[in-house]
Amino acid sequence: MSKRARGSETTLLNLEALENAVPWEELGADVVDPLRRALDTARRERPATERAKAADAAREATFEALEDEERAEAACAAYSAASILFADATLAGGDCGGGDEAVDSEAAALRACDLAMLRGGVAEWATITEPVVRAASAGAASEARRLAVRAAVPRSEPEPVCEHMGGLAAGIERVDARGLSVADFSRRYLESGTPVILTHAIGSWPARTCRPWSCEYLRALAGERLRQGHG
Repeated sequence: MSKRARGSETTLLNLEALENAVPWEELGADVVDPLRRALDTARRERPATERAKAADAAREATFEALEDEERAEAACAAYSAASILFADATLAGGDCGGGDEAVDSEAAALRACDLAMLRGGVAEWATITEPVVRAASAGAASEARRLAVRAAVPRSEPEPVCEHMGGLAAGIERVDARGLSVADFSRRYLESGTPVILTHAIGSWPARTCRPWSCEYLRALAGERLRQGHG
């Protein structure tokens, strides 16, 4: 994917699709006018900072309507559209209020896309946001890969002994999986239903060999994204 220069006037978005996703007839002029201006600045390929400011103003214009039960659904769509326009402009180098480093723009763009989909729905807005999300994620993913490579060192610690089965594991054959082929495993144990404890079976898994699993790694990979918690 080609990179845009910071401050670029070119948009990554399909502006027609974005416009068609907004229920304009259900919105008042207080929301429509600022959003139309934001779309116009994007269409005219105005400087990224100007586009970001127009899109941010369009987002703010939806706040009152979002509190109105009768207009809330349509206002959510308007908010999503404005947020995506803001994300696109910010990624191109528009002022996001977080400094002038590229990583700040990427983080702000991802947050704006997340908020757009949280407000308006993933099914409705994911396709429209995809070009921006892909471009903004590239930098974070690159940094995460750098951290992973730096931390990718062979692990040679001894195989831990599992104590969860207690005495049930006594007498069961233990086999080093590194020297056991799939065919041998099937013939010797699977087909006959013979219990076996495989050792050294997960030492080569990427989760153990090339994932640093540090706060720095997780922050670089997904620290700026909004995640739904379960519990």
